[in-house]
Amino acid sequence: MTEAKSKNWRRRGFVWGAIGLSALGFGAVAAQSAQAFHRGRGGPGHGIQFVLKRALKHVDATEAQRAKIDELVKQHMEVLKDQKGERKAMRQKMLSILSQEKVNPAAAEELRKEFVEQADAKSVVMKDLMLEVAKVLTPEQRKKIATLASKRGERGAKGDRRGRRHRKEGRTE
Repeated sequence: MTEAKSKNWRRRGFVWGAIGLSALGFGAVAAQSAQAFHRGRGGPGHGIQFVLKRALKHVDATEAQRAKIDELVKQHMEVLKDQKGERKAMRQKMLSILSQEKVNPAAAEELRKEFVEQADAKSVVMKDLMLEVAKVLTPEQRKKIATLASKRGERGAKGDRRGRRHRKEGRTE
C-alpha cells in the first residue's frame, strides 16, 4: 500500500471513530435527559406526592390533614404538568441546535437561559407547596419531618453507603 493510501485510511478511521464517539455521547446525554424528564431521577414512587405520603405516615397525620395536603399537591402538580410539554420542546430545540452543520453557541446559551428560568419557576411552585403543607401540619409534626429529612440526608440518597436502605430505628445489622 502506498503512503498516500495509508494516510487516507487512517484519516477515514479517525473521522469515523470521532463520529461514532460523538453519536454515543449524544445518545447517552439524550437517554439520561429522557429518563430525568419522564419520571424524575428516582423513577415512579419518588415524586413529592409519594414522599409526602410516607412522611405523613411517620408523623401520624389526621385524615383531614392528609386530604388537605393531597389537594394541595394535586393543585401544584397541575401547574408543573403544564411545564412538561415545554421541557420536551426545549429538549428538541437543543438536539436541533447540536445536530446543525455549524453549532450556534448563542442559540444554545439562549436555550440554557430559558431552561434556568423554567427550573426557577418550578422551584417557586415547590417552595409554595412546602409552605402550604407546613401551614396544615402542627409544629411537632413539622419537627418530626425535619428530623426524618435530616436523617435521610445523612444517609444519602442511595442508602447508608453499605447497601442497606431505610432501616428502622433501633435495629442493627
